[in-house]
Amino acid sequence: MAVCVIRKSRFQIIPKFPLYSIRTAVKLSYKIFGESEVDPDDPPIFLFHDLLGTKKHWDSFGKTMVNMTKRSVVAVDLRNHGDSPHVSSHKYEDMAEDIFKLFKKLSVDKASIVGHGMGGRASMCVSLIAPEKVAGLLILDISPVSTCKHLEEFTKILAIIKDINFKEQKKICTAKRHAKKKLKSIIHDDTLMNVSRSAVDLAYKVHGNENYNVAPVIVIHGLLGMKKNWESVSKSINESTNKAVIAVDVRNHGESPHTESHTYPELASDISQLISKLSIKSSHVIGHSMGGRTGMVLALTEPAKVASLIVVDISPVSTAGILNDFFPKLIEVMKAVNYKGADNISKARSIAKEHLVKSGLVKAESSGFLLINVGLRPDGSYGWLCNLNALNKHFPDIATFPSGLDGKQYSGPTLFIGGEESNYLPRQDLPGIKKYFPNAKLEYVKDVGHNVHAEDPNAFLKIVLRFLS
Repeated sequence: MAVCVIRKSRFQIIPKFPLYSIRTAVKLSYKIFGESEVDPDDPPIFLFHDLLGTKKHWDSFGKTMVNMTKRSVVAVDLRNHGDSPHVSSHKYEDMAEDIFKLFKKLSVDKASIVGHGMGGRASMCVSLIAPEKVAGLLILDISPVSTCKHLEEFTKILAIIKDINFKEQKKICTAKRHAKKKLKSIIHDDTLMNVSRSAVDLAYKVHGNENYNVAPVIVIHGLLGMKKNWESVSKSINESTNKAVIAVDVRNHGESPHTESHTYPELASDISQLISKLSIKSSHVIGHSMGGRTGMVLALTEPAKVASLIVVDISPVSTAGILNDFFPKLIEVMKAVNYKGADNISKARSIAKEHLVKSGLVKAESSGFLLINVGLRPDGSYGWLCNLNALNKHFPDIATFPSGLDGKQYSGPTLFIGGEESNYLPRQDLPGIKKYFPNAKLEYVKDVGHNVHAEDPNAFLKIVLRFLS
């Protein structure tokens, strides 16, 4: 959804404010979602973040609200946060005055307000001072009566933030890593530590009609996989269900962007951004291995976007020993391949195959799933399309399920499909799985290993189609 400015013609000019002064108010930074598709007669929706938040945290939610309500949505940086001015005062009355000034600037007579935490209390202040300007009020996780003891931790966090020295950090990525390292002494929630993550635009292929009024199926591949690995299965699901099937390349794989970071909250954020970009209200998610954990994180953090979840041969509870033993060695072998002299795709794959087989880690007959990663890179050379350096660096993140999701649940239809010859999805993990996914069911395909969908696609499809129907 394009960002555009609310035109003054859309809203009535509000009268002067008789109840309060705006002499100390500051000009708040804001981002507007929607205009061309919104109803000018409906009041806009304003979003106000929590302490240490910014308007960026509302990006996905803002786009979704425009699609669902057809109303303009305005995400705001409150004073002393984000791109808004820094001032010496930070009282709720001050924040309310800032908001009134913004209403006046945008010629907004009445608005619906959503406020989280600190932004919720600022929103309450606005509604109590000028109730005629509030069409509706939604407060998230904060009370005007009592204060949660957890808020006391923010004074410790602020003290650490204040002492962080960025003088030697020349890039935003290194500055974030530096800050994260300092903050880990007090913040142990991986999800919270990644709230500033930036989603990337994923490469994807749609099988079938691009009409998403009926929830489509989103397919997420595993580590060192690509959307091409799911070509046949994606076509079959589309033809059998008449649902659009969207196969993606996750970050650092295939045709998607390479980044320095590769954590499950970030991978889930990328999928969430794609769902918003395509104006999809809800989708059936199928994820294999690393893609299965990505689907789990998306379902646990943004359940409204997941109509149902199919996880293929991976668990949120345990990690197979082969994952920790095999993949780091494999990545090192892949990094050592020398493509010198490769002037076409066939020769490049031949060089890679010879090196992989010689290492003893990969058999010639099973090398195909890796060789599909060989292609023409942006610099014009042939080589691996996946970002081996980032995957190697973040392998500990890939091999473990995020600890910060304890206590969260996704109650939608959930199916775990395992290979009977694989040890990635132990039957004894089911009680732990149900703590996250209370409606989870577990099925196994006989005589296959980890790549269930590739080793017995017919049996795999039979289970998937029965579940989706």
